[in-house]
Amino acid sequence: MKKLGQFAAALLAVCAVAAEAEAQDFYKGKRLTVIAGSGVGGSYDLYARLLADQIGKFIPGNPNVVVENRVGAGSRLAMNYLYRQAPKDGTVIGLGTNLLPFDQFVFPEAARQYDIAKFQYLGNMASLNGVIAVWHTAGVKTFEDIKKTEVILGANSRVSETYIIPAVLNAIAGTKFKIVHGFPGNVSEIDLAIERGEVLARGGSWASFRISQPEWVKSGKIIPIIQNGSKRHPDLPNVPLLIDVAQTDEQRAIFNLLMSGSVFSRAFAAPPEVPAAQMAILRKAFMDSLADKAFVAMAESRGFEISPSSHEELEKVIADVQKTVKPEFLAKIRPILQEK
Repeated sequence: MKKLGQFAAALLAVCAVAAEAEAQDFYKGKRLTVIAGSGVGGSYDLYARLLADQIGKFIPGNPNVVVENRVGAGSRLAMNYLYRQAPKDGTVIGLGTNLLPFDQFVFPEAARQYDIAKFQYLGNMASLNGVIAVWHTAGVKTFEDIKKTEVILGANSRVSETYIIPAVLNAIAGTKFKIVHGFPGNVSEIDLAIERGEVLARGGSWASFRISQPEWVKSGKIIPIIQNGSKRHPDLPNVPLLIDVAQTDEQRAIFNLLMSGSVFSRAFAAPPEVPAAQMAILRKAFMDSLADKAFVAMAESRGFEISPSSHEELEKVIADVQKTVKPEFLAKIRPILQEK
């Protein structure tokens, strides 16, 4: 009996070694597709391409890595594809918006066909602060000013960060953003509208302003008046966080839910059923890519922020939100953002 047990243990060890060897050869000659849920040239797309240029070097077999844009419904189309249709063998990963936790708990499943708790995460490239910034001619310089002066704000779809945060602020904090939504793809079209004087504000990550509009930032043509994150950005020490302007328990609960998206700012995931061996390779390659000093220096020289979070940290955020989010607060938010 003892010999039989030793034989079984040895057999399992051999099988494990064989499986590991097979996994190490899996990506040789293959293509890894990175799905970006935004248009070409936006911040999400640029981060996806930044990773795509790097991660293949750290995957055994050095697969060719390509980016595929699937635009629509605030990245829902991309995440629906990743969850339900993409190959589940480790050859496709994807990047959605930073408001995935918010979208999960606020909107019904009919609006999205995925469960963020079932994605298999590689990690997050950077925990970015979102901001709402106004054009220098808008006559607004602070968050308190926007409660007194109406400003036309450009937004993408009604399920994007560019719409959700100003809409929530209008409803529960008394701001006076006049939101014009429906701008396609990414924020570049909104930025053109700002330069033409058609709108005078937009939301998005502070990183997206630094990357795509460095001259605006340097010259002070845009004025950030509110930011969303777990702590104030070093560039914006005097700009309040959402949580700083909360005056009631209800506001704090809603703003905390929005804030949970910070650790999902540039989070990459694989479909639910990718084998463990492939996930281990992808996760290691992801974290090794972001630990590469030359890569980080290059990225930061181009305005990209790199502050990695592990897949365990993402999973913890989801679990914490599941435990703490209250149905009565969700019931308050849904009518504000009702899709039409």
